[in-house]
Amino acid sequence: MSVVVTARFEAHEGHEQNLINALRESIPAVHAKPGCLMFALHTAETARWS
Repeated sequence: MSVVVTARFEAHEGHEQNLINALRESIPAVHAKPGCLMFALHTAETARWS
């Protein structure tokens, strides 16, 4: 059985790079979790969520 988790983060204005840095720092720990096949970060200029 596969489980896909999609999470959306929205940084406070002016703190976007802080959020990206924190998420990037978490990559090794996430990859070390048993069963983790992929952890990917994506960015978008405009939000398409409501």
